[in-house]
Amino acid sequence: MTSASTQTSVESATPATPSSCGESGNFTLNWDDEPVWTPSDPGSVLIPPVFSPYHHLFFSHGYGYVPPPEDPFFAVSEPRMLVFTGTKSNGTTDGPDHAGIIPGEIGAGPRNELDAFWFDAYSIWMGCENAGPASCTVRLTGYVWDSSMGQEKMVTEQMATIPPCIGLRDCHLSKINLNDNFRALTGVKFEAAVLGAPVTFYADDFAAAWWNNGCAAGLERQRSRKL
Repeated sequence: MTSASTQTSVESATPATPSSCGESGNFTLNWDDEPVWTPSDPGSVLIPPVFSPYHHLFFSHGYGYVPPPEDPFFAVSEPRMLVFTGTKSNGTTDGPDHAGIIPGEIGAGPRNELDAFWFDAYSIWMGCENAGPASCTVRLTGYVWDSSMGQEKMVTEQMATIPPCIGLRDCHLSKINLNDNFRALTGVKFEAAVLGAPVTFYADDFAAAWWNNGCAAGLERQRSRKL
């Protein structure tokens, strides 16, 4: 008896490329993973600076982080929060950690041209060093990349009013929800003033999302320096 053998050919399909991979989606900056700061001269630095990049974003001079309860405000997510004490610089700041960043801005900085680092901004908790009686006015300005000019340009602006904290004790941050124009941004500039005079402000839980969630963009963020 002759036996016949049958060979079955199996064709493997090429896996589909996922629509997103790497680092993508929503994220929240809360500064809780910043390191414990130990200056070489304990009397020289009161507030440690935010070293850029922090979670891929760059911070202008004047930004630092603080551990309550040494400061008047409670953090939304403990133990740390952001503080902006101001800067003497006008225009674009210099240096590798601040390239392309204007005073008061948080953004893509030297990566402004790469849409992998553009983001949508949704909300932030803020408070002003303001004992009253006048309220604090906060200005939030969104910037996008203008490829024809080779620089950022303002695309949207939003104002918010934050009540004073009488006595600057046991203060609570106020949530600011950003409008739908804060999308595909290269940066957001934060300013706070009382009766027209700039004041120190605190912030926590900056909720945002990456604008480009394609696979190439997600992998670019994943292999780029984050902290």
